[in-house]
Amino acid sequence: MAKHKHQPTMNVVPKQDSQVLTPEFGNARIISGVLDWIIGGVFSGLPAVLFWAILGHSSKPMTSMYLFESSGFSRTTTVSVALLCLLFGFVYYVVIPWRVWPGQTLGKHWTHIQIVRRDHKPLTLSTLVVRNFIFLVLIEGIATATSTYLKVIITTLSRFYVDSYMTIIWSVITIVSMIFVFFGSKHLALHDLAVDTVVVRQPVLKEEVSI
Repeated sequence: MAKHKHQPTMNVVPKQDSQVLTPEFGNARIISGVLDWIIGGVFSGLPAVLFWAILGHSSKPMTSMYLFESSGFSRTTTVSVALLCLLFGFVYYVVIPWRVWPGQTLGKHWTHIQIVRRDHKPLTLSTLVVRNFIFLVLIEGIATATSTYLKVIITTLSRFYVDSYMTIIWSVITIVSMIFVFFGSKHLALHDLAVDTVVVRQPVLKEEVSI
C-alpha cells in the first residue's frame, strides 16, 4: 500500500478581495468622531493661535477669528490665516490617512477602525480629498471644527455674516448623514456613499499560516 506523505495544513483567513466588509457603526465610530472633532479642530486652529500670539498687538485672547480685523489686521490677513487653517485641516483629514496611517485619522487610529474602499482597491488621494475634505469638512460641516474657517472666509470676503445660515444647513446635512450611518441598511455616511467607501474594524486583512 502506498504511503501518503503528510501534507502541511494551512489555515488562511480569506484575503481582502474576497472578504466581506462589515461596517462599523457602534461606539468606536462615535468616539473616533468626537476625538477627530477635538484634535482636528485644535490642529487646524494652530496657524490662527500662533499668528495671534506672535504678531497680535492686542491684550485680548483670541476667541474668534473675527477679532483679527477689529484688532487692526487687514481683510487679506484674516482670509490668509483662515486659508492656512483649512490647509492644516487638510493635512489632518487627508494627508495623515493617506500617508501616515492608511485610512485612519488620529481618532480612527486610536479606536482601531479605518476607511477602506468597498471595491477593495487601495485608498487614493482623490478619494480622501472628496470624502474627508470636500464632503466631511466643506459640505457636512458640523462634523468637523475645521469647517469654521470656511465660514470666516466667506463672511470676511462678502461682508455678510453667513455663520448662522451655514450652521443650519450643515446641521441638517450632518444629521441626515448620521441617520444613514446608524439606521441605514448599509450604514454608510453621505461621504462614504459619495466615494464608495466604508468604515470597518481594523485590521481589514489578517492572514495566519500554520504548518
